[in-house]
Amino acid sequence: ESKSDKMTTLTVDGQPTAWECDEEAECVEVPACDEQDCRTSLDVRLHGQWYDLSGWRKAHPAGAHWIDWYDGRDATDVMDAFHSNKAR
Repeated sequence: ESKSDKMTTLTVDGQPTAWECDEEAECVEVPACDEQDCRTSLDVRLHGQWYDLSGWRKAHPAGAHWIDWYDGRDATDVMDAFHSNKAR
């Protein structure tokens, strides 16, 4: 049984959504937890929107170190250059 991870879409207007992913990168959309229950710890900006990728890092096919390096940074260029449309 694999542990699941979450990738959260951060929104300012209320209810954020998250993607819960297993180690095979099979993901389902779920309600995100609020700031009281969990904290954003691995923020990456893609196309002008910030995402918490702390839960996705284990499932990243090229390794967690790539996501870690972009913590607090914009990763739009690398996302577009090295990922298929399906992975975006």
